[in-house]
Amino acid sequence: LVFKLGTLISEGLTICSVPSSRPHCFVTIHSLVLVRIVSDGVSHSQLNLTHDPIADMINAVSSDIVSLASQRTYEVFLQDTAYLGALESYPQLTSRAERIGYRISKVVYRGYQAPQRLQATHDEAIQSRVHLKLMSESEEQTQALEEFKLRREKERIKLKHEMEQKLQDHTQEMQKLTQDWVLEEERLVYQSALKLEAEELEAKLEVEKKEHQLKAAHLESLRELGVDMTRYLVARQPQFGPEKEVIVGAPTSTIPSNHSSTI
Repeated sequence: LVFKLGTLISEGLTICSVPSSRPHCFVTIHSLVLVRIVSDGVSHSQLNLTHDPIADMINAVSSDIVSLASQRTYEVFLQDTAYLGALESYPQLTSRAERIGYRISKVVYRGYQAPQRLQATHDEAIQSRVHLKLMSESEEQTQALEEFKLRREKERIKLKHEMEQKLQDHTQEMQKLTQDWVLEEERLVYQSALKLEAEELEAKLEVEKKEHQLKAAHLESLRELGVDMTRYLVARQPQFGPEKEVIVGAPTSTIPSNHSSTI
C-alpha cells in the first residue's frame, strides 16, 4: 500500500489517501485523521518507540482500511461507507497511536477514487441493473394488467351468468304464477259449475216436489169426491191407449154396448 499524501500538522490532523486492492479492483480511499499529542502521562520510552510517528499511523490506518474494504465487494462498499467514518473501525490506528504517545480524535472519510475502467464497468453494471429492473417492472405491470383483465373478464362472465340465472328464475316464477292462476281460474269455474248444477238440481227437485204435492192434492180431492182411485190410476196408465174409455165410479152393467166408458 502506498500513501499518495501524508502531512502532519502539529497537534492537528493528518490527511491520507489509502489504496484498497481486491482482485480486479483498485480503489483509492481518502481519509482525514485528527490526532492529538498526549502531553501528560507519556514516557520518554513511548516517544522513542518510533522515529516516524506519522508513518506508523499511516501504516496502521492503511491496515484498518484494507481490512475493512477487503471484506466487501465494490458494490457493497459504495452502498455503505458510513463505517469508514467511525472511530471504532480503526482499532490498529488507535492502539498504535496510544503506544507512541498520540490520541486519535476522529477519522473523517473524504470519499474514494476508482480507475476509469472500473468506474465505467460499475456504471455499466448499474445501467444493466436499472435496465433489468425496468424490464422486470414493465413485465410485472404487463402481467398485472393481464391479471386485471382476466379478473374483469371473470367478473363479467360471472355477472352475465348471474343475470341469466336471475332471468331464468324470473321466467320460471312467472310461468309458475301463470300456471297457478290458470289452475285457480279452472278451480273457480269448476266450483261455479258445480254450484250452478247443484242449484239447478235443487230447483228441479223443488219443482218436482211441488208437482208431486199438486198431484197428491188432486188425488186427495178425487178421493174425497168418491172416485175409485184404483180404477182412476189404472186408467191413467198409457197401455190403455187414447181410444179406450174407462167408466170410473159407475156399475159395470151400465156400460154401453159400444164398449165406450164414461169417466
